[in-house]
Amino acid sequence: GFHIRLPKISSKSSVYLNTVLYVTALCAAGYALRSYVGYRAVGFGFLLGILPIATVAGVGPVLLSAAISAILWNFFFIPPQFTFEIKEPEDVMMILAYFSVASVAGFLTARIKRQENDLLQRERRANILYDFGRRLAEAKTPEEIAAIGIHSIETAFPSTVAIARAEPGGKLALRPLKSTAQDVSEKDFAVASWAFDNQKKAGWRTDTLSSARCLCIPLRGRASVIGVLLLYPKESRSLSLDQESLIETICGHMATALERETFEAASRRSEVYEKSEKLHQALLNSVSHELRTPLTSILGGATSLQNPSNLNDDEVRGKILSDIIGSAERLNHTVENLMDMSRVSSGVLKLNEQVFELNDFIRSGLQRNSRAIGTHRLE
Repeated sequence: GFHIRLPKISSKSSVYLNTVLYVTALCAAGYALRSYVGYRAVGFGFLLGILPIATVAGVGPVLLSAAISAILWNFFFIPPQFTFEIKEPEDVMMILAYFSVASVAGFLTARIKRQENDLLQRERRANILYDFGRRLAEAKTPEEIAAIGIHSIETAFPSTVAIARAEPGGKLALRPLKSTAQDVSEKDFAVASWAFDNQKKAGWRTDTLSSARCLCIPLRGRASVIGVLLLYPKESRSLSLDQESLIETICGHMATALERETFEAASRRSEVYEKSEKLHQALLNSVSHELRTPLTSILGGATSLQNPSNLNDDEVRGKILSDIIGSAERLNHTVENLMDMSRVSSGVLKLNEQVFELNDFIRSGLQRNSRAIGTHRLE
C-alpha cells in the first residue's frame, strides 16, 4: 500500500559548511540589491538560490539553508530591519510559505536523486548478472566457474573471496578451490565448516560466529550443499539488501554450475568405466583363446605320446614333440606379452621410442613367428 519513505538527512560536515557559506553569499548579494528590487523580490531570489542546493546536497543541507535564509531574510530585509519582529501578516505568510516551499523542494529533489540512484544500481546489477551468466556458460572446469563467480562478487562488493568445495566423502576440503584472499586461516575454515554442515550463513555481520573476519555463505545445489563461499570485506560497512541479494543470486547460479559439472564428471567416469569393462572383456576373450589353443595342442601331443606305437615311431614322435615345442613357445610368447602389458600399465616398463626400418621390423617378426606361420604364404 501507500507509505511515506523519508529520505536520509545525513551529510558530511563539509557540505553543511559550504551550505552556510553559500547562503551567506546570497544574503550579501540580496542586501546589495534591496534598495532596487525590494525585500519581497529578495525573498524570491533566496528561494531560487536555494533550489540548486537540493540538486547537489541532501535534505539536511536543504533544510539548514531554508532555515538560515528565512532567519536572515527576516532579520536583514523584512521591516523593521535588524529585528526578528514581523508586523505585516502578508510577511508572516510569505516567510512560512518560503520555508515550506524550500523544504518540499528539497524533499522532492532528494527523492528524485534516490530514484535515479536506484535505477543506476539496478542497471549495474543487471550488467553484473549478464556478464556473469555469459561467462559462466563458457566455463568448462570447476576452477573457471569459481574464478568467474569470484570476479562478479568482487565487482558487486569491495572484497576478496575464497571458495572451498566439498570432497567426495561429504566433508569440506581444507584447501580452497579458488581464492583471491591472501590468507585463509584455520579459524576461517572452522566457520566455513559450520556453515557447510548447518547450511546457514555464518561469520561477519551474522548472528552466528559474528567475530569472524569473513562471511561464509553455503553454496546450495539442487541435491546438496557442494561448497562454501568465504567473503572477506574490504570495508567495515554492512552489505546492503541489494548487494546481499546479488551475492546470493551469484552463489546460487555458481552452485548449480558446480553441481552440473560434478554430475557431468561422474557421467564421464561412468562412461569410461563402461568402455573399460567392454575392452577388458574383449581382451579376456582374446587371451583365453590364445592360452587355450596352445594348451590344447600340448595336452593332445602329450596324450599321443602315451600311445606306445607313436612313442616307438621316430617320425611320428618327432612331429608330436615339434608341435608340443611350438605350442609351448606360443604360450610363452602370450604370457610374456601379458606381463609386458602389466608392466606398461603400472609404469615399471618404459617404452623405448626410436626410429626403425619397417622392412627390418617385418623380417624380425616373421623370423620370431616362423614356426606358427609354417608353410602359409603372407602378402
